[in-house]
Amino acid sequence: MGKTKDDNDLLREGRLPTDPGAKTEAMASPDAAVRKATLRLVEETVDPAALPLPSDVHAEATILSSLLWAGTNAPTTLSASNVRDLLDRSDMFFSGAHREIYDAMTAVHIALQSTSVIAVHSELVRRHTERTAGGIEYLEQLVSAAAPMSEQALRLHASAVRDAWARRQIIRLAASVDGAARGGRAKSEAVIETAHTELISLSSDLVTSSSFVSFTQCAKDVVASATKGETIFKPTGLNALDEIMGGFFPDEVTILAARTSVGKSALATQFSFDSIEGRPNDAVLYVSLEMPARAFTGRIMAGRAGVNSKRNRRQTCTLEDLTKLEATAVKMAGTRVYFVDSQVQTIMSIDTTAKRIGVMLAREGARLVMIVIDHLGIVKASSRNIPREQQVAEV
Repeated sequence: MGKTKDDNDLLREGRLPTDPGAKTEAMASPDAAVRKATLRLVEETVDPAALPLPSDVHAEATILSSLLWAGTNAPTTLSASNVRDLLDRSDMFFSGAHREIYDAMTAVHIALQSTSVIAVHSELVRRHTERTAGGIEYLEQLVSAAAPMSEQALRLHASAVRDAWARRQIIRLAASVDGAARGGRAKSEAVIETAHTELISLSSDLVTSSSFVSFTQCAKDVVASATKGETIFKPTGLNALDEIMGGFFPDEVTILAARTSVGKSALATQFSFDSIEGRPNDAVLYVSLEMPARAFTGRIMAGRAGVNSKRNRRQTCTLEDLTKLEATAVKMAGTRVYFVDSQVQTIMSIDTTAKRIGVMLAREGARLVMIVIDHLGIVKASSRNIPREQQVAEV
């Protein structure tokens, strides 16, 4: 049985489709001479062992040819800035030659607002990378093969290049995790955490600055929400505070800060319970790194029951106190507040616990609406080898 040909095989044979966006619109593509030159440069500048990796060298050449043509013949139509948000780093290009050309192109565009062949070639010469980029001959071949292209078509090609780069990163990460797991030098928890951190980093890299929304659309959403009259905020339990800050809102981070021993934890615990009171399908995850969950529960129950918390902690409650505590326990039964009281917590462990609870709640028709971390300063970052302020920022 013959081997199924992949994109790299089709690329070598010059039969790779010219349009990565399939059925969008006709797009410019390098001619046969440029294809051959592109393949030659790929073979010279890319490790042969890496050839099976996902790539779209044809789209890379098309992007460069269109930008060079526009910079030379119609500088007001297209420029590197049209795809800079999608291709914000040259290593997204699979071909080493294309990386050099794109690097030089973005540099001269920033400095001279030009992407002409002359300007890009001069930058390559200045960087001593002219030969690895194919020289003036390859630049001229790219320009001669290009045709005018719309910004939308150019960005479709850029998206294809970016997607191929992301797939290569995933493959390399998987290989790294495989090697670390087989090596046995690092503990399994460390291997998982490293993989988790790198995946989050890659996911962040894939969020481009091209995402935007207009004021008009936001205004429509505001009016629609106001018309429905839906209550999306969670009350703090303190009416005066709600009047000031409006309560807690989805997708927002609220930091409770004060000097030591003034009751931050007690107040945060109160917020946790009050925010879901009367809402049986809402839940809170409380990550406690300083006080055991049982101590927090005792504190909140004593407060709700009107029992002296010191007597409760010392187990010197009166009969009346016990009666009140029992009545409070019955009243608060079914409250969906979950505690994580391990003294060592990492970003990944908190994220994993929250997802597990979220899945469990979804089966019951409930949802996790708030996560309280007490406190951020002692959550372990992914690495202790970075400055403390960066660790806190990561958390």
